[in-house]
This record gives sequence, C-alpha cells and structure tokens, in this order.
Amino acid sequence: MVLILWFCLLMAAHLVINIFPVTASTAFGGMYYTTPAIGVVKTILALGALIVLIQSREWISRPDTQFKEGEFYMLVISTLLGMNMMVSAKPFLNVLPWS
Repeated sequence: MVLILWFCLLMAAHLVINIFPVTASTAFGGMYYTTPAIGVVKTILALGALIVLIQSREWISRPDTQFKEGEFYMLVISTLLGMNMMVSAKPFLNVLPWS
C-alpha cells in the first residue's frame, strides 16, 4: 500500500512539472523532439497512468494478487516511458498536425 502512494506522488509531481511549457528542442541528432504540445500529450499520458494506479489499489490489496504488485508497477511505468518516447520521436511526429 505504501508503494502505490509513492508511485501516485511521483506521478502527481510529474504532472505538476509538465504544467509549465518548455521551449522546443531536440536531442540525439534530431531524433528526440520536444515542444509545448508534446508536453501536454505527456501530461495527459501521465494522468492516465495515475488514474490506473489509483483504480488498481483495491485489486493490488487482494491476497491472491498481492505477489504481482511489483511487476504491475513495473509494467505501468515502463509502458508510460515507452509512450513518452514514442510521442517525442521525430519520425513519429511527421504524421501529427503540430510537427
């Protein structure tokens, strides 16, 4: 139960940090790209992950699923990281209207 609280606090901190827009910049030879619009998309993704973590509290606290707690959080965090990387990938942005 303490672990889900830490993850929720971490996600809330991520949401608060991403409220403020950043200037457009690139990294890794232009393959990783960020703009204020991408920051908004990442905030929406983090909010979705936070909702999943909050709603899973009862499921994780059941005795038959308690041993799956670690891999559940790892799946949520790695999925969020993958979505963030895909959103910031420059070739992926070529099909989006704000690219």
